[in-house]
Amino acid sequence: QALQKSIKETKQRHEDWSEKKIRETAEKIIIGAIKFEMIKVSADQTITFDIDQALKFDGFTAAYLQYVYARIQSIIKKSKIQNPNVKSNSKSKCQNINFTEKQEHELIIKLAKYPEVIIRAGENYNPAEVAKYLFELAQEFNEYYHKVQILKAEEKIMAARLALIDSVSKVIKNGLNLLGIQTME
Repeated sequence: QALQKSIKETKQRHEDWSEKKIRETAEKIIIGAIKFEMIKVSADQTITFDIDQALKFDGFTAAYLQYVYARIQSIIKKSKIQNPNVKSNSKSKCQNINFTEKQEHELIIKLAKYPEVIIRAGENYNPAEVAKYLFELAQEFNEYYHKVQILKAEEKIMAARLALIDSVSKVIKNGLNLLGIQTME
């Protein structure tokens, strides 16, 4: 039932996709949703699975995190700089950039906490800490995205901002991977 609902939702959003791509995407979404709904709660809490809640693209769900990851990939693809952390000239474009926006500083601070969260989650045998962190990071990114111009900024600043959001996407992908959840481009 969950897979059929996911297929239906994916078809509605992407009518131009092939049946194979729709099914593959829907499977990743629903498997992620089921895993995340179990992982996001602490061991001392009761797990209640609500398919409608689990498939929401907003809120504390795997679908939301997968969506944020895909959205960042889309922003990067729309830019003139196709891969901000791989291109050899991006490093020189990002040197001597002082991030001036409050949201940039908050995003950097949140990114810096990732290793600490992973260690704490491992020590406490609590993957819910990783899930919560990823959700908070995604929220920080969304606030940043809505308040700060990324693609319309001067090229040097745009390159730095793209590198910043690329770092966010890598942490989200890595964190979801630790939880056994796949991302989609």
